[in-house]
Amino acid sequence: MKYHVSARLDRLIDAASEFTGFSREDLLSTRRPDRLARTRWAIWSILRADDWTLREIGNAFNRDHGAVIHGLRRAAFIAGREPQFAALMRHLKMTIRQPLREAQTATL
Repeated sequence: MKYHVSARLDRLIDAASEFTGFSREDLLSTRRPDRLARTRWAIWSILRADDWTLREIGNAFNRDHGAVIHGLRRAAFIAGREPQFAALMRHLKMTIRQPLREAQTATL
């Protein structure tokens, strides 16, 4: 199961990186420029909808649960107001819905 979770997170980070141009290192860093933080918030929203706990999300990004709560609230607020953010969310949702072939083969 741990491989499946890691693969899902990796796929989301890669998809966000491809969509925004931020590197994987940027997305996992502690830097907080607005566009970068918003990209993280979008990833967190998808993970939360996929039943990740606040602690799991925070641990994956080296944040506490309070930061995750803030990010989730901000993501919900801006999702309906900013077309570019909504497009990122759609892109990430499509990514997460694709089957994880590497996880499936690892369990065979």
